[in-house]
Amino acid sequence: MKSNVLKLFLIAIIVAASSSISYAQPSYANNETKTIVTKMIDAHGGYETWSNAPSISFHHVLKGPGIEWVTDEIHQQGSRKSYLEWGDGAKLGFDGNDVWSVDWKIQNPPGMMAGVAYFFLNMPWITQDNGVQLELIEDEEVSYIEEGKSYYTVHMTYNGASPYEYYDLYIDKDSFLLKGMEYTMVDKDLMKVFNMPPDTKFMGPLLKVYREFTEIDGLTFPVDYVTHALPQGGVIMGTHIASDISFRKKFDESKAARPNNGVIFKSLNNKN
Repeated sequence: MKSNVLKLFLIAIIVAASSSISYAQPSYANNETKTIVTKMIDAHGGYETWSNAPSISFHHVLKGPGIEWVTDEIHQQGSRKSYLEWGDGAKLGFDGNDVWSVDWKIQNPPGMMAGVAYFFLNMPWITQDNGVQLELIEDEEVSYIEEGKSYYTVHMTYNGASPYEYYDLYIDKDSFLLKGMEYTMVDKDLMKVFNMPPDTKFMGPLLKVYREFTEIDGLTFPVDYVTHALPQGGVIMGTHIASDISFRKKFDESKAARPNNGVIFKSLNNKN
């Protein structure tokens, strides 16, 4: 029973709904916020190189209590279309309008998984998406990253999103690399997995800690990160490893197109 609870909780902490997004300037609370965020993006290799890549592809492994999820993913820049092949034989795609799946086996909603690894791996650049609101708030010490060290903290929200959804970005004061992120989840599809009451406002907060980076084509990209469950005392519930990363592959549009046996995901988040 305990193992099942841990598996279900892991489902919750490793996924988060991301808004429908396209490239545009975000909204900054003030010039100081913009300066810190710009330095973060520059520390990770700059925005232009990242945004001009035809695609981002990677092999992703998540290990947690009783599970190991393996995916090979490719995501088109600009459109955010995607195609994922799972180690268990499932396939998942986003064709620009719908998320579809073939032979979906795991409990968490496929609508989340079409872009969740992309979202967390690319967060320095995701800050520049349309609808993003950024505000530099009080520095914060985060012992899960490094004991006794404080970080620039940028509070990130989405215009028009739930007031309970946020992402607090922890930026190293010396290197300006993004070292961690605290966040909540407000996804109704995920809450349904847990049979949570309809008036539940959010799940979390959770904490991502980026432990290792690599440089590829001038971009500094995370390759090892963990998820802490803060309400459960900070226990590590998921370890994520990214490898075989490329920013050069041509995106095959036919892969993202829904096949005849593809099941379109109907999200509860689209309902009032």
